[in-house]
Amino acid sequence: MFSKMPRIMARLESEAMKSKLQRLARENGRTLSSEVGQIVKRYIMQYEQKYGEIKIHKD
Repeated sequence: MFSKMPRIMARLESEAMKSKLQRLARENGRTLSSEVGQIVKRYIMQYEQKYGEIKIHKD
């Protein structure tokens, strides 16, 4: 069964970067997708702490 969660595609600089992300995911007990999601979530939180909430408009 497919998730109804939003999806994005990303291109990485190298296979080495993908391998490193996969290693981090394994170490944290996550799938690659979940690990990338956590990284993005942390980045957004750090950004918002520094610059304030990112306002989004729902269409």
